[in-house]
Amino acid sequence: MVNLKRHAALPLGLIGLAIVVGLLIHLYQLRGDGTLVLDDIRGDRAAIEDVTISGVVKDGYHETAFRMEEGTMHTRTTLYDYPMRVRSNMLAASKEEYPVVIGSGEYDAENAFYDGMGRYRIVRKNYNRNRSEMYRSYAIIETGLRYTGDKIPSTNRHEYGLAAIGDRLFFVPVTTSEYKGESGIYEVRSFQRYPNVRLKGEENDVRLLTPIALEEGKVEVLGLESVGGKLVLLLMKEGQLVIQAYDGDTGKRIGELTVRELVSVEAEGMAEHPAERFYPNYEAFSHPEDEMITFRFDIAADNKRAMRVISLSVADGVERVHSQRLNYPGNQDRWKDFNYFIYLHDKLYMLTQVAYDYADIHIPIASHKPRRIVIRVYSSDEELLYEGELKTDMNADELEGILAKEAEVSGYSPSSVKARIVDNIRIQ
Repeated sequence: MVNLKRHAALPLGLIGLAIVVGLLIHLYQLRGDGTLVLDDIRGDRAAIEDVTISGVVKDGYHETAFRMEEGTMHTRTTLYDYPMRVRSNMLAASKEEYPVVIGSGEYDAENAFYDGMGRYRIVRKNYNRNRSEMYRSYAIIETGLRYTGDKIPSTNRHEYGLAAIGDRLFFVPVTTSEYKGESGIYEVRSFQRYPNVRLKGEENDVRLLTPIALEEGKVEVLGLESVGGKLVLLLMKEGQLVIQAYDGDTGKRIGELTVRELVSVEAEGMAEHPAERFYPNYEAFSHPEDEMITFRFDIAADNKRAMRVISLSVADGVERVHSQRLNYPGNQDRWKDFNYFIYLHDKLYMLTQVAYDYADIHIPIASHKPRRIVIRVYSSDEELLYEGELKTDMNADELEGILAKEAEVSGYSPSSVKARIVDNIRIQ
């Protein structure tokens, strides 16, 4: 009987090996079959010939890196050694994704107030090679903040206060007018295995880079970003947006700008102010090569979704380079779709992912709809110079007919390994 089992295992092993080999051959043959082309919609393609557009199309098995230079597309496909879950790095700009991707790590920021005093816990998440297991480590930040009231409010998620310069992590508490005392920008130098809020001294290596006075609630903190070796702090002072830049080594303030075209939607006594009303959550797009950063703010508008895009230079202080109001280009899912902006060569480049809308196919769940990627280029005086669609095969794994039926009948859920996404897009 033992011999019989051994002999039976042999053909089963050969069948399994044949399946694996066949799959590898199939994947290898598909390397060059992917769709990657820029389809002109309107305008002159010459508007993008002085920049390079790069990124990847990937799933849990392989990725195809692309690079478009002077109108020519170049691609390179890499097969992974093992399947892994797909995660988008493009969503990091909004800091609304959970957890937040900052630099080379993934982090959460948590409120750990005790007796009304300001204490925060930063959680770093580490994964094994195929992201099937996760390990946590912690850092505790003691501040001079205190708050009044029954709950601990904030203008944005605490993760908006995280920023990285290389492998160095920084944090500023996100606050509202209900916070009092002194805050600051802190550098987190080490993490511990256990979330003990009582860690002190060498066990909890956190450096105060620079203090921030909240002026008895007149200053609210929206978030922290980085550009090269500098940190960019976003504040609200009496309802107006203020942006400051600091040296990442010394903590010295190197510039400040009040954005007078924007006033908070929650500002009191400013109903007649001519500025646009903006919401505190934002997206930031850092371009350290030229010491530029671009922000996108949602603004209050009648019957449509609108945004204000502001590009700043921090090369010498904080200088406004370009500011433009835009409408959203289509249907976007905040948890799946992304925006990307850069101001180069006196032009604003806008790249967005939006959902396809089909008149003859019903897909009831918006996040399951196939996506499209649109590129727009505007002149310095806000004229649309070019619009095109970057066509890929990222929707090939989610067939439209299957989506329509499965979403209605059996609760379709896309695979985090099989689903393809476009990621790591850069315009330079």
